[in-house]
Amino acid sequence: MFELTHIKINDTIELPIKCDLYVLDMLQQEYGSIEEFEMKLVGLKEKDGKTYRVEPSVNAVAHALPLMVMEGMDIEKELNGRHYDVKSVKHLIALTTRNYRELAKELHEEMKRCFQTKK
Repeated sequence: MFELTHIKINDTIELPIKCDLYVLDMLQQEYGSIEEFEMKLVGLKEKDGKTYRVEPSVNAVAHALPLMVMEGMDIEKELNGRHYDVKSVKHLIALTTRNYRELAKELHEEMKRCFQTKK
């Protein structure tokens, strides 16, 4: 059985998320590479051959969250007929009140699941 991961965007709303080839393609188009996006999402920066920890990019979170949520909602609607009251990307961002660092961690976890292989 296929089960989606869910992410809390505020104290009362939890939405399905899915990172798949479509989402990766959109992220790659925006950031040039999946690796570059991932570094921004987790807060890493390379300089002079060294990697430094920096704060996660709000832009990366704000870009990935709607992509993954919209994909999750589309899949859940197709599989279960479930509909969520999220009218647009702007509406989703407006509903989101959780700390962006927490969101970045959860989005990164979903992204890592995308690369896992079944044994």
